[in-house]
Amino acid sequence: MDQIDSIEELLNQFRNLSNSYLSNYEPLVLVLAPLFTLLVANFLNSLFVVFYENGVRATVLGFIMRTIKLVPWVKSYIDAEKQKVVDKLQSGSKSARESWRSELPKEGLGTGVIEKMKEEKRKDVAWQGKCSGTVYIGGSESEGHFSLINEACSMFAHTNPLHLDVFQSVARFEAEVVTMTASLFGSKEKTSGGQICGNMSSGGTESILLAVKSSRDYMKAKKGITRPEMYAIFRRYSDQNHNTNIASSSQLIENETSIKPTSNVLLQEGKG
Repeated sequence: MDQIDSIEELLNQFRNLSNSYLSNYEPLVLVLAPLFTLLVANFLNSLFVVFYENGVRATVLGFIMRTIKLVPWVKSYIDAEKQKVVDKLQSGSKSARESWRSELPKEGLGTGVIEKMKEEKRKDVAWQGKCSGTVYIGGSESEGHFSLINEACSMFAHTNPLHLDVFQSVARFEAEVVTMTASLFGSKEKTSGGQICGNMSSGGTESILLAVKSSRDYMKAKKGITRPEMYAIFRRYSDQNHNTNIASSSQLIENETSIKPTSNVLLQEGKG
């Protein structure tokens, strides 16, 4: 009991001292002071996160550049330069697009449209053997792998794999592709636990986005990583009109994902 009484006495003394000290301030100040402190703490925390993610040098330079852009004549100059780029791009393609259709035709084009499409296709660049990384194919339209792919695609051009009970063949083929790919990653090994899976995508870009999203979600669920970082290669074009928008790329994955350009590709777990 003596210890409890001593603690109670100390608390009373602390309360009396606190009340005596705070009595010198107006009630409004006592209410606003904690709120102001909370706002300052939140601002400092946000500032720390920005410095931590981007570095001191990049953050300071970014702040300076944004401040300079607020100057009226600087903003006008930047807007004028942007408009020049837009005008240049539009002028270069305007003549080529004058004959393009912008509205649905009132009457059907008939089978003659096939000849028109063939005529337009003949204007394409001779790409065979020159598009490594974008087109993987061999032979010609009438023979070889090219011809085989055309025939196979034409057989299933009308299908919709969402209707598994109707288009059972294409659903099976897609499942087999996923299964065979999973086996390359050891899905048949006992250590995998049968957790290797996948799905078909429409192209390389979608496949990359799905892979990054799957990795992000897995790390968030299994390791609690909520602010991942992704290091990737971005080609720097010599043409000033083509620049990689890293911020937009980051938003495609998630606002909390930081994408940083580097000379090597590396998916890092990031900071939890």
